[in-house]
Amino acid sequence: MDLIRQKSALKAREMVEQISAQEHPTLKRDFYNFIQAAFTLQEIKEQLQKVGLNLSVEPMGKRHLIVKGII
Repeated sequence: MDLIRQKSALKAREMVEQISAQEHPTLKRDFYNFIQAAFTLQEIKEQLQKVGLNLSVEPMGKRHLIVKGII
């Protein structure tokens, strides 16, 4: 399971504030950067296809995704 990159920087900032509003600014910055470094569902599907792995990529709510299958 991993985070899904949000559709915009504004959505990422909203997510940070929703989840970690009371945290230290450094932690909030790191969390924001982590979200922005995440991949989209489509990017992960393309990467798996490129290397020949037939795995499924599914959203788990609005923030997370899961990759599953048999290798």
